[in-house]
Amino acid sequence: MSKILSIHLHALHNMFREDLVSVYEDVDPPMLRKILPHSPAIFRRWYYSTLIENVHFSPANLVDTMCQFSGAPPGTYIVSELSSFTKMPQMQFRMLTYSMDAHPVVADFRKLVDICTPHIDLCEEWCFSDSQAIKYAKKLSMRDPEYVAFLLDIICKMEILVRMPSLYVQRMQITAEADDILALSDTALLRRITDTVIELAAEGLQAALPAPVSFFSPEHIRELLVAPQTTDDILGRVFSAMGYNLDVLLRADIFDPMEELMEEAEQMAEVMSGIFFLGIMLDRLFFTPFGHFLKFIRPVYSVPFNIEDETDHFFDEIGDLEYGETMSAFFAPCTSYTTTDLGLEFFDAEKTEENYLDTRFVLPSEILDSGALGSVVGLRVFIEAAKAAVPLQERADTVYTFYVSYQEHPDLWMHIQIRKTATLHELFEKIAEAFDITDDLGYDFYHSKKESPFTKYEGTPWQESSKKSKASKKHTSMMLVEIDFEHMPHMVLTIACACLYRAHKAVMQRFTLDWLGEDEPMMKEYYPHVSKMSDAARKLFDEHEDFED
Repeated sequence: MSKILSIHLHALHNMFREDLVSVYEDVDPPMLRKILPHSPAIFRRWYYSTLIENVHFSPANLVDTMCQFSGAPPGTYIVSELSSFTKMPQMQFRMLTYSMDAHPVVADFRKLVDICTPHIDLCEEWCFSDSQAIKYAKKLSMRDPEYVAFLLDIICKMEILVRMPSLYVQRMQITAEADDILALSDTALLRRITDTVIELAAEGLQAALPAPVSFFSPEHIRELLVAPQTTDDILGRVFSAMGYNLDVLLRADIFDPMEELMEEAEQMAEVMSGIFFLGIMLDRLFFTPFGHFLKFIRPVYSVPFNIEDETDHFFDEIGDLEYGETMSAFFAPCTSYTTTDLGLEFFDAEKTEENYLDTRFVLPSEILDSGALGSVVGLRVFIEAAKAAVPLQERADTVYTFYVSYQEHPDLWMHIQIRKTATLHELFEKIAEAFDITDDLGYDFYHSKKESPFTKYEGTPWQESSKKSKASKKHTSMMLVEIDFEHMPHMVLTIACACLYRAHKAVMQRFTLDWLGEDEPMMKEYYPHVSKMSDAARKLFDEHEDFED
């Protein structure tokens, strides 16, 4: 390893280590001892998460860029490990190189088979106990208990290990076929292992579907490996096969249904739970095995990994649970992925703009040559500067500001700020709350200065639109960012309801909305919120507050 590469990799890993240590310093020792063996899972999430939102600037891509710049062997990655599970400062990284004829998974596969020879005692669920997984992980290229479980699944699926009669223990023994399999060349064994992982992925994902539809198959998994899709596309196709419009489901307010629709709401809640579970299983059975373990694909999380928030989630999930019961703590689906050079070679696939990311262009060589990224401080300064250079339009966390006025009383107006990833329905809810509108019978938005059927976004109940329909593209489940406010910044909102601002009951209330632009969100500010209001609106607001008191 060249000196400049060593400097860059140490700086990158030390940035991760500093952030992790700052969180762990406040953790109670008993919990710390429980979470530290799983720190490789936290590193995995950080490694594939972008450091700059919506840019392919993940540590994994940076390492690839650095290695190419320094002339390191293709397929070089780093893994983080603890030389001690009780002393956080002893965290270091190692470099691993993956190729067809020298693949760490093959070497680790052989080691674990040897560990299990002539037999191995497992826990009641026929898997390694927490202590076993941690112990054996120390002998492999990745000190990750999930990696050990991954290899055991392959060994069992290939029937190298089979159950044997025994009393009081769950014992498995090595079969006679093991010798023939282990006698294969490393390349041939890698193909056998990959075929098995593909079968496990297809079977596991098919079993995870929340409805009995045929979708995942070994052929489909192979196709996904060389023709990448976004996670949203994969989930969208799955639920489309089940007869649901995933966009509408994800944006629907299913937890506040009308009383007479409670039964259907419960069904939709089950579907939403199915989406969450399938996302976790996609990571556990597809993104992590083929990405982090086999290195055939490179996952990308488009939002930076917040170590403090995520580790808090890990602590909450782990608690007093035993190993194997904490799946959601260690897995989460990525945003998208690309096929690696090794993946293209293995599956004999063509390199295209759709399936491949050329990491040579992730970072200019001049930046690496300058040594600016050779320290943690330099890295952090560069990342913050790069973030500031990203246009607001390309960021997902920005907020829109709308000037909302009541048509019959234009002096009643407010500025409402809301994240651009929110839906029209969420904007309606905030407007109704701000203007104290109750018992609405229905509402619609019009993306124009006047009410026109051609610009209408229907605010029909979510239960009527969760199935596929032609109208779903013009429904208030649309995200604000999907609407072109640059060319048409005006909207009209009509609400059939009673309003406290009127002395008599009205059939229809109308509001005018003007898009005022896009801004960075304020730190620790909750959105949506009213950022400004007229004196008349303030007076009515205060009167309403006094009335409630």
